[in-house]
Amino acid sequence: MFKTGITQLDKPVRAPEVLLTTESCRTPTKIKTFLRLSRIATDDSIRQHLNEIDDCHDYFRRQIAPQWAMRSEVISFCATEAQKLRQTASLTEATGSSETPANESLRLDPYALREHNERIQQQYSESDTMRQWTSNEETVETIVRGQTIEVLNDKCGERDWMGDFYRATKSSLRG
Repeated sequence: MFKTGITQLDKPVRAPEVLLTTESCRTPTKIKTFLRLSRIATDDSIRQHLNEIDDCHDYFRRQIAPQWAMRSEVISFCATEAQKLRQTASLTEATGSSETPANESLRLDPYALREHNERIQQQYSESDTMRQWTSNEETVETIVRGQTIEVLNDKCGERDWMGDFYRATKSSLRG
């Protein structure tokens, strides 16, 4: 629906819950498949769909914006998870934790400290990997959305499609 020129989504959209887990972010095969299929269904096929519609704004509101919102939610969730993982590793490294080998353990097991440090490094590595792929996906989203906006502008006339998207999804995304 249009209200004072601002496109609103008909209902709040949510990414599939199965994708919004730390484990899905650590092993993002399902997420990357979801992102790829979502892009194919909307952005990559927009030229064909626009030839079949009369109301560009309605198509954007019903088809494109919800997909963009779900993709943004998944990518943002995993970027936040990467930050949390890095913060946990930093905190553990800086302050130690209940998992830090005690001196008694070190006498019994000289490898305990090394194993503890390896776990911390593994957390940093996982965090870096998650941060890298989320950054890459954010870049892809920027490119894909830019191309979609070009097609919309060609077919429907110049409009602030990104502004419409942000206003339409402002209350729809978890935050």
